[in-house]
Amino acid sequence: CTCATAYTSSIMEAALQSGDEQAIAKALSSLTDQATSSSAPDPFPDGAALCTQLLSCLKDHPGLSARVAELLAALARKASFRDVAAACPVIPSIVPILVPLTAFFTNDTILHALRAVGNLCIDHDQSRRQFMSAGGLGVVSGLVGAYAEMPLDPATEEIKYVLCVCVVNICCDGEASEEICKELIGHGALMFLGNLLSEPGQPQKVLKMAIELTNILVDSCGPEDLESLAESPLTLAIVQLLQTDSNNSPEVTAVLFQLLETLVENKRWKAMFVECGAVQLLLNMSSTEVRQKAIDLVALVAGDDERSNELFKDDEFVSKVLELVASPSNEPLIRGSAAILLSNLARTDSNCTTLVERGVIPLLISLIKHEGLPEEVHDKVCFAALGTLKNLALPEAHKLLFLREGVAEAATDILVKSEAAHVHFKALGLLRFLSLKQEVCLFIVSKPKVVERIAKVADEAGFPHIKLEGARLLASIIKHCKDSDVMQQVVQEAGLRWATPLLGSEHELLRNEAIVSLSILAAIHSDFVEKSVEETEVVTHLLAAMSEEKSSQILTNCVTLVENLLFSKEGSPSPLVFQRHKAPVEECLSKLLASDCCDSELLKTKIKDLLERLDAN
Repeated sequence: CTCATAYTSSIMEAALQSGDEQAIAKALSSLTDQATSSSAPDPFPDGAALCTQLLSCLKDHPGLSARVAELLAALARKASFRDVAAACPVIPSIVPILVPLTAFFTNDTILHALRAVGNLCIDHDQSRRQFMSAGGLGVVSGLVGAYAEMPLDPATEEIKYVLCVCVVNICCDGEASEEICKELIGHGALMFLGNLLSEPGQPQKVLKMAIELTNILVDSCGPEDLESLAESPLTLAIVQLLQTDSNNSPEVTAVLFQLLETLVENKRWKAMFVECGAVQLLLNMSSTEVRQKAIDLVALVAGDDERSNELFKDDEFVSKVLELVASPSNEPLIRGSAAILLSNLARTDSNCTTLVERGVIPLLISLIKHEGLPEEVHDKVCFAALGTLKNLALPEAHKLLFLREGVAEAATDILVKSEAAHVHFKALGLLRFLSLKQEVCLFIVSKPKVVERIAKVADEAGFPHIKLEGARLLASIIKHCKDSDVMQQVVQEAGLRWATPLLGSEHELLRNEAIVSLSILAAIHSDFVEKSVEETEVVTHLLAAMSEEKSSQILTNCVTLVENLLFSKEGSPSPLVFQRHKAPVEECLSKLLASDCCDSELLKTKIKDLLERLDAN
């Protein structure tokens, strides 16, 4: 270190004082060799003095700008030197040599100056702000625009690559990142990058860095900026990159998909992906490694109602999706992703009917019954297939058809066999949609261990939304089975614990589902359900829900349920429930009658009648 210090402070200083550019160049080269060697000291000795000397050299010997920038780029690989350079500061003196109109502007100068700026800005907000203050962002945006249109040769290829690396280092991470990105966007950097990416024949390393930079900038775009970007050269660039996917390196493909995932969140870009044919290109990508991601992207596009309907009108597109689901030569996860895409196409009754007519049901059932797969893969495939069947089950005419075609059987089987919570969720949701038909309810209850499994999920699932789905299915079976023996079996196997989360739900629909199903049970089997009502504190939870309820319709249903729970169907007070809950019920009803929520004559009449009946007993 002592030798380096002496060398820096004497030889470099002596070279500068001599004014001999050859001597200065020699000193700069020696220091660069030292800074790039594996034994380079850290921190570099006498860094502050060296920065001062280098700034002096830039000012007095502009012809040596490339040499100075090369040394600074080498030194700035060390975080300790970046701190020294920011304190000096160095960056404001580098920005002018990036301007193409300067007399000493050469490819070497621009290359080393970009490396210097890029390295100095790595994880250094102070240097980034200095670069902004010096007008550097406008300069580098202009360089992107200028070099995007230059013919390819080894020199410009390297500059394009280093330019993108430099701007990535300037704008990624850090407190100033968003501000820097927005200013770069304002200078037209994204438009220039679109031009660069759409220029045929760009080397893979240039493409990778240009896409990576585009992605960073796109992340900072507001909705309006993104929408206007859809009309820019970037759209053409994306189509060209997808058309030549077999020529792209895995690294280029990876960053391209990151960009596409960001863009597809925007509604205008979803439309553009359809208009420019990107969705077809994605479905036809040759690389099996990225095919699943490609299908997932198309599924996101089809998640928009307008785009879904537009794509469904393309018979060739729908046939391709069905082919992806059907083909046993495709990886199971690819078939599962194609099934999710199908579910996003099944957004109207007519679309659902068309897909069923084209034979999609057995394809999806085969995915659920696929054997020999690793458990994690099978769970993902089942989740996709069940979710698609759930969407397809929406039309009224499909519910009994799905029972006949074996959908209900496949769903109940996987519900019992699988231990995956997300599979349970989709299976329960599908069965709930189908349970609007009595025949399906009877089938579900007839299957061994199914009701028990539903009750277990409703009681023990680790996620509230899955618990609620199980509870909703039990409520639906009770409501639609229209069979007193079946209702009794459901209560025997499932109890009434499932009603509690529904009664306490923030959603009016779910609360009402519990109240209606319990009312039916209590009216038909008041004696039988009495013990379960007490064990699960149904009345207590019901009164608590009533005290918070605002809907007069639900309150009316609640009063009916309370009456059915307190009195048997013969009209006598329930032995277990009546004495314990009479006083709390009277208090709750009296408060309700005096509240603003009691705005319905029907509700008022039912409350008064029940209070009189309670008083008489």
